[in-house]
Amino acid sequence: MALRMPKHPELGGERNPLLEALAPFVPLSGLPAVLKTEPLKKIRWQSLKPEFREVHLGQIENHYWPVAPQLEVCADIQSMLRAGLMARNPLSKAEQLRINMLALAPDAAGLKLQSLRKRAGGAIVSAITGMGKSTQVERALAAFAPQQIIVHRQNKACGWSTLTQVAYLIADAPPNATRYGLFEAIIGALDRLLGTDYASVLRRQKNIDAGLVYVAKTLSIHRVGLLVIDESQEETLTKNHWGLEFILVFLGLMNLGIPVVLMGNPLAFTDLDKGAQLTRRFASHGWHELVPAESPAEKWWRKQFVVGEVRFSLCEDSLSVDEVVDASFEFDQGIPGLFSALWAETIRIALRRGGTTAVMKAADIAAAAKTPRFRKLAEIAKSIKIGNSTGRYRDLPSKPPTSGADSGQRQTGAPSAQDIVAAVRRLASKLKRQEARQKTKDDKDRHLRMTSAEDDLRRGTDAMSILASLGNEQGEMDI
Repeated sequence: MALRMPKHPELGGERNPLLEALAPFVPLSGLPAVLKTEPLKKIRWQSLKPEFREVHLGQIENHYWPVAPQLEVCADIQSMLRAGLMARNPLSKAEQLRINMLALAPDAAGLKLQSLRKRAGGAIVSAITGMGKSTQVERALAAFAPQQIIVHRQNKACGWSTLTQVAYLIADAPPNATRYGLFEAIIGALDRLLGTDYASVLRRQKNIDAGLVYVAKTLSIHRVGLLVIDESQEETLTKNHWGLEFILVFLGLMNLGIPVVLMGNPLAFTDLDKGAQLTRRFASHGWHELVPAESPAEKWWRKQFVVGEVRFSLCEDSLSVDEVVDASFEFDQGIPGLFSALWAETIRIALRRGGTTAVMKAADIAAAAKTPRFRKLAEIAKSIKIGNSTGRYRDLPSKPPTSGADSGQRQTGAPSAQDIVAAVRRLASKLKRQEARQKTKDDKDRHLRMTSAEDDLRRGTDAMSILASLGNEQGEMDI
C-alpha cells in the first residue's frame, strides 16, 4: 500500500481554514531544499566585467544555506505555528464562543480563563550577535507561511463575515523597556503589517490592565499564528525592573492560544532559566542555544555552512572550501555572520583587481580582515576567541578562555604571579562594572515606583498574573 503524503496531515478528514492557508507541511528531511536561497542564480553576473559585479555583493544578505543546528529550530517553528492554529480551529463552536467571550471581556478580571484557555507552547532561540537567529526564523516563517496576511471571505460555518488572518507577527523587544513599551512594540508591528491604527486605540486605554487586555484581544481576533519577540537583550528582561511582567505577558498570550518565540542574547534569558515552571513553559518547543563553531574542523561549519556560503561567488576562479576555512577561521571564529561579511570583502578585493576574469587569492582573506568594513568585526572575533575575558563587549557572555580557545600554545604548570595579578585586576574591574550597573538599575526602579500610580502598579501586575495563571487560586498549569 502506497503511503500518503497529505498537505496538512494534522487534519485527517477535517477542515481548518486557518491551517489550510499555510504552505503544506514540510518534514525535516525536506527542510533544506525549502529553506535555501541562492539569489545569484537569477543574475547573469558573468556577462559583466569584474569591477562592475560589485553592485551585486549586497545579495549576500539574501543568500541562505541551512545547516544542521538550524534545522531543529526551523522544525520547531513549523510545529508551533501549525499546532497553535490547529488548536484554534474556527469551525469549532467552542472556539467561536471562546473568541466571542474574549472580545467582550472588559478587563483581565473579566477574562474567564477556564473557558478561554488554549494552552500554546513557547520557545527560546538564544545566540550572540552574528549567529543568524533572526535570518533563519524569518526564512522559516516565510517558507511555512508564504502569505503572512490572509483575507478570508464570509464563512458562516466559521462565524465571520470577513477575517484578516495574520499567520505570524515579528516584533522587536522595545528599547523603552516598560510594560507599555512592550504593548506598543507588539501593536506597532501589527499596524505596520496591516496598515491599521490600533496604536491610537491602545493609547486611549486607561491603564496597564486595559492595555494588556487590548493587546490580547487584538492578536486573538486576527488569529495570529505565532508571535516572535526579537532582539531581546539583558536590559530588556534580566536587568529590567519590568522583566518579570514581560514574561507574564508572554505566558498570558500563550494561555490564550498564541505561541510565543523569544529570540535574543543569552544574557537576556539567565533569570528565565532559574525558574522551573517558566523554563518548562518556554522550552516546550525547544530552548535552542546557537553557539559558534569551536574549531574549523567542526562538521557543521566545514562541511555544511562554509560549503553553502562559498556558493555565493562573483569570481570565475575561487578558492577551495578547505583553503577558505583554514584561512578565515582566525577572523570569524566560527560565527556565520562574521564569515559572510569577511567573504563579501574577499570577493570585493578580487573584483577590484579588474581584468577580464575575477581570480580570488588566498591572501585576499587576510587583506579582507583589514578593510574598514570588517576591521571592527575582527575585533569582535578576537574578543570571542578569548571568551570576552576583558569584558569589552557588554552583550557578550564573559568567560575565561578554554585551553583550546587560543590558537597559541596550551598552558601548562602553575600560573605566573603576573597572570594572577592580571586576573585579579580583571575580576575587580568586572565587579565594579556590575555594581555600577546594579546601582543604575536600582535608581531607575525607584524612579519608576515613585512616578507610577500605586493603583496602576497593582492593577497592571495583577492583570498579568491573572493572564499568566500565576495567581494562588490558579495553581500550576500543565502545558
